[in-house]
Amino acid sequence: VVAMFFSCSFLVFVANFLPVGSFDLDADSVCDDAEISLRQLRARQLTNATEGTDGACGGLEDPRNADCAEGVQWAFEKGLKQHPGWYLVPLGTISRTVPSNAKIGDLQRIFFCGRAGKTRCGLPPCSCTSPPCNVCEAPELVPKLSKAFTRIKQFDFTGDAKKEFDVVQIPDQNMTHSCSNYVDDGSTVFTKDGKLVVKVSSACPDGTCLNSGRAMSRDAFTYGIFTFSAKVPKCNSVWPALWLLPENSKGDGKYGPWPCSGEIDLLETVNDDSHGAFNLVAGFGSRGGCYDSAAVTCNACAPPSYCTSTTLADAEASHLMVEDVNCAAGETSWKT
Repeated sequence: VVAMFFSCSFLVFVANFLPVGSFDLDADSVCDDAEISLRQLRARQLTNATEGTDGACGGLEDPRNADCAEGVQWAFEKGLKQHPGWYLVPLGTISRTVPSNAKIGDLQRIFFCGRAGKTRCGLPPCSCTSPPCNVCEAPELVPKLSKAFTRIKQFDFTGDAKKEFDVVQIPDQNMTHSCSNYVDDGSTVFTKDGKLVVKVSSACPDGTCLNSGRAMSRDAFTYGIFTFSAKVPKCNSVWPALWLLPENSKGDGKYGPWPCSGEIDLLETVNDDSHGAFNLVAGFGSRGGCYDSAAVTCNACAPPSYCTSTTLADAEASHLMVEDVNCAAGETSWKT
């Protein structure tokens, strides 16, 4: 289910959303080479920083790892169990493993790469899950396609928006606890000039909330490539978002209610931030508590007995630089 919403005071959000099987980008969709994510910048810095080790490696007992040894040991013995979300992204992008399978060498590696703790290790580990252990950005795994993609869906933004979308009506204090009041009166979600418009229409009578829009696609998709073109508002405390949920607007799915069946945030951005955030959310419940991985029973997941795991635990790795905005000069949307 494709979802779009605004929290708090939002301006007009115009989206022309095309979930497709073919990946045909128009000129406006192609990023300039100069625009790279914070993760890429960080990877370049780390690559430069690791030069000069001459292939040397060492364990935590090596004097050159004295500054990080205690932190690595704590992360391996306690951190992975108590806060697995902290290590999910760096372990995945550097060591190609997950917290439940990580070895102590994998923890030392992310400390060596500056992706955990306050102090870096002076040497990489001699053993890890995905060698070479002194490399701070594992090579991307590129899948091979057996045939070309074909388009399977293009949203129709002519006429009534409800042909394609369910318009959610609910106070957001019951969901993400913002000041939005999602309404279905035709003023916050509608089509115009072949585009879907999601906007704030007015303030609530008592002045404590803003009437805003939240739209969920009627069609659901198992997998594929999704492309969209949107005018994203900035400034004025706006928080536009575009994300994917399983099966229905509440996020219920095969593995239980939200967050057990997952959520993929394609784009969220707040106020005058120059970046957008991409985020993967998952959740689990357990008989023995949040961190007892041997007792996970996600199908029984229900508030308040659930835990969430999010890639935003490593926020910089989830940020995609778009462009700066000057709110004082009236720049109230991204131009890109």
